Amino acid sequence: MRRFLVIVAVCLGAVTAFGAGPASAKTAKPPVTLDGKVNNKGTKDVSTSKSAKFELEADDYYFEPTFIKVQPGEKVTITLKNEGSATHTFTSDALNVNQTVSPDHSQKITFTIPSNAKVFAFHCDFHVSMGMQGAFYTATSK
Repeated sequence: MRRFLVIVAVCLGAVTAFGAGPASAKTAKPPVTLDGKVNNKGTKDVSTSKSAKFELEADDYYFEPTFIKVQPGEKVTITLKNEGSATHTFTSDALNVNQTVSPDHSQKITFTIPSNAKVFAFHCDFHVSMGMQGAFYTATSK
């Protein structure tokens, strides 16, 4: 019996250490749907002001946060920080932005969220097929 308890304890420790089970659950369901693969690293709500400033991490191969809640007409300033080993872009056709950032560098990008749409996708030109994309969305987005 004692041997059985030791085996169970070791197995439970391994499960916890290696991230299996409920403790390792990934981020919640995305607030909006994007086409293709998305490496979801969470959400951020910056919709409480008319001007938002925050850091957006670009890493291999995701953006964190991946989904950002904004207000229509809001001025947004992001500090895009490339913490990965590859060069990444922050590209959004809807926002008319295309900025390249080398590894271990940062770049400030400022734009205004248009008032006529609800979802504004962004991606890395080099790694979008690997799931490196995200979106700005408004409270009324579905």
